[in-house]
Amino acid sequence: MPQLVMGNDPSDYESQRKKWYKKLEKSGFEDIEDKSGNLKQYDRRTIAFDNREKIQAFFLKLDSYLTNTKDIPPKHRKVLELYSAGVHVKGKHGIAKRTRVPVRTINSWLKKYKEIINNLQ
Repeated sequence: MPQLVMGNDPSDYESQRKKWYKKLEKSGFEDIEDKSGNLKQYDRRTIAFDNREKIQAFFLKLDSYLTNTKDIPPKHRKVLELYSAGVHVKGKHGIAKRTRVPVRTINSWLKKYKEIINNLQ
């Protein structure tokens, strides 16, 4: 990867910047700013809205999974139900305290179930 080397000449910076942007574009990177530094098609609200839709879709799939899958172990089901209800993993009234399952274990279960749920059609 080329190293960014700045000299006293402003054109050095521009040529280095162009090299980097070419490399980034080849890797699939798409800058959300135009050449003048303004946001292109997305603004923060649009990005937040897109993320909210993805999160809502995940929780709808999770609810459906909990409803339609009968062979989930009881502790796992309780953790998933609390998570689905918006309860945090940690904290005074969190999932770990309520279920007496260690946070690390809960996080590994959630990771496993997120993969399963995200792969559902």
